Amino acid sequence: MQVVGVIACLRQLGGPAALNRRKLRAMKDSILQMSLLLMCAVQAAFACESRSLELRKVSPDLTVVVTHRDRPIAGIEVQVVPDKGTEPVFTGTTNENGTILIRRLTVGRYYLIASHADFEAGREWIEVGAVPDAKTKRRLDFQWADWSYETSRVAGSLTGRIPGSTGNKLMDVARPVKTIYPGVDITLRSAFSGDEYRTVSDNNGAFLFSNLPDGIYVITIAGGMKSITGIAEVTRHVIDVKRTINRTSLPLQLRDTGCYRTEFQLADDPIDRSPLLEAIDKDDVEVVRLLLSKHASMNESGTNALVMAAGRGFPEGAQITKLLLDSGADPNMANSDGWTPLMSAEGFIYREPWGVSSHIITKELLVRGANPNARSKTGKTPLIVAAGQPNHDDASFLQELINAGANVNAADEDGQTALMAAAEKGHVSKVGLLLDNGANVNTRDKSGKTALQYARPPRNRHDDDFPQCYESLSSDDLKPNNDCEATRQLLKSRM
Repeated sequence: MQVVGVIACLRQLGGPAALNRRKLRAMKDSILQMSLLLMCAVQAAFACESRSLELRKVSPDLTVVVTHRDRPIAGIEVQVVPDKGTEPVFTGTTNENGTILIRRLTVGRYYLIASHADFEAGREWIEVGAVPDAKTKRRLDFQWADWSYETSRVAGSLTGRIPGSTGNKLMDVARPVKTIYPGVDITLRSAFSGDEYRTVSDNNGAFLFSNLPDGIYVITIAGGMKSITGIAEVTRHVIDVKRTINRTSLPLQLRDTGCYRTEFQLADDPIDRSPLLEAIDKDDVEVVRLLLSKHASMNESGTNALVMAAGRGFPEGAQITKLLLDSGADPNMANSDGWTPLMSAEGFIYREPWGVSSHIITKELLVRGANPNARSKTGKTPLIVAAGQPNHDDASFLQELINAGANVNAADEDGQTALMAAAEKGHVSKVGLLLDNGANVNTRDKSGKTALQYARPPRNRHDDDFPQCYESLSSDDLKPNNDCEATRQLLKSRM
């Protein structure tokens, strides 16, 4: 999701005149910024609307299973709400096996929602048909809070960044200073027993909950603190406390998390990231231009500015990519994982209208000499990355790389080819284009599987014999167009 910073939003609304530094100094801050920020908030609200879900056909008797890190979770609330109503027709909680059986749903469409402690395990748009068919599901699986932080002790610090004090608005944003947040109320509650603990961050912004039993907790951090990204909202995270985990600290940094929200996020990366990378992360074209004019370094600590910019397939990302290349950025310089700018461009989540910008970035990199056959540390090539991108079946990305000389039969360290990667996603257009350009349909990966086996569905709910054809959500924004059966038939016709 695109993160639009305050200054970037001001520029979008103000036009070129707003970029004039002398006029910025002369702005009447109290009036202008208030109105512009309100408009930016409205923009962000529209940009962050929930996307529609794929309609899934289910049986009248439906089993829902909820797990957390592959273990069943009891006590998860499951509701079934008519898509044209607000009152649930079913409410229940999962048993000790993480399972709940919903019986005798009538014909119609519903939203199925599984949640606990205000954290959703999942949401599906389902339809109970009068006559079941091959696509009718009798079971839906959800993972609850698998993104939780794991740690052996709940201790950490609250830090952030505030604008610098250069006297220049652009540079104040581009060169923020580190700050700490003392006196912040923090609550820790056991997710299922309800046991609750409280503390306050000390003068160094540090906090500690001592002698906690292993378990799953919800941490709540009060809001109201100021940072470069805005005013902190109340932050809530799920935490797994386990004595066997190596992590012993939770350094939490106040960040813009998208949708115009500022919350504390785990900050394993250094807080003192360079101004150039900060500006790229905020899609701030003018600050990038300014910093490059001051000869800002385009590489730091294994991070490559061009890799970051190329992976942001927004109009701003395309502009910043060109600025970096014009300033001498190496189109083939990889980051610490061996990931090149071209790989980063191909891995962007395709989303209109920004997919157009991803094409612009790809073409710009290729014109500047980007290697279409470069390899990451795991052997991935740009073509394999593009073929495996799950959120679109746009074969034109692959065609651009092939036209530039990409090897269609290159394989990564596991032996996976671009054809296998596309087949696993059920992307018929990509598979067809690769086959038309000489992809070997009979190649096997290191485990002996062919592209056809990558395109197969799971045989049963316990089937872990990967790979298996990918099933993804479709929407107005993300268009996977995946069709596993059509992919299999196409592959069989070329064998």
